Amino acid sequence: MAMAEHQLELFPRATAEQIEKTKRLLEEYQSCARICAAFEEEGIETLCETERASYNKSTSKVKRIRRAVKLIFDREIREIIEYRYLQENTYTDTIQQFTKAMDDRTVDRKLNKGIEAVAESLILF
Repeated sequence: MAMAEHQLELFPRATAEQIEKTKRLLEEYQSCARICAAFEEEGIETLCETERASYNKSTSKVKRIRRAVKLIFDREIREIIEYRYLQENTYTDTIQQFTKAMDDRTVDRKLNKGIEAVAESLILF
């Protein structure tokens, strides 16, 4: 029975450790985006080996995060994650922004569900 249940699972569930790692990755998003922008402004072709490695690593993180956020099915959850992490707003600002339409505990739950959804998407790629 356990084997049959395991085979039916199309999308793996993220572990608590993977969710925590994803939260840290989301918090790094703006730094990575700034690194990419700075290097692109200077000209990618002029980068030394170390700078190119940093640029490539940051670009990869930014693309993976954007892709995973786009894959969040629930529009409200996706908007909350975009507002909090991609637009670099604080947790408090995020709660205040979305409590106009829902309870603060609901915003917090949706924020956590969004982080979990990103973690589960990152498992896939």
